[in-house]
Amino acid sequence: MEHRNGNRVAIKLPVELLRCGRSFGRFMSHNIGRGGLQVNCRGALKKGDFLTAKIAKKAVSQRQAKTAKGSQIKTAKGCDGNYYQMKVIVIHCSVDGVGLMWVDGDIPFFHTLDRLFSTAA
Repeated sequence: MEHRNGNRVAIKLPVELLRCGRSFGRFMSHNIGRGGLQVNCRGALKKGDFLTAKIAKKAVSQRQAKTAKGSQIKTAKGCDGNYYQMKVIVIHCSVDGVGLMWVDGDIPFFHTLDRLFSTAA
């Protein structure tokens, strides 16, 4: 069964996940789309968890992405107040990370996604 809502594009963005207003950690996105995103996060999250995702407005460089690939980001580069904040729900967990689906829709955020998709194509 397909667990995604729409297509996703491999774009690396710093993402901070919050649970009940407290930081769960900072991670790197693996892919992102209008339906949600996958984050390289492993741990105590389970299907159905509601979180807040703080997503940096700027994509990171290839060098930054390689440094953070598959691991928790130790610093908050890119998440210094220059971010979008969206409610998400965990829709799947795997060894590759967690799949998150948007719960609310932030129109400026979706316009930014459209621009990122056009440059990634």
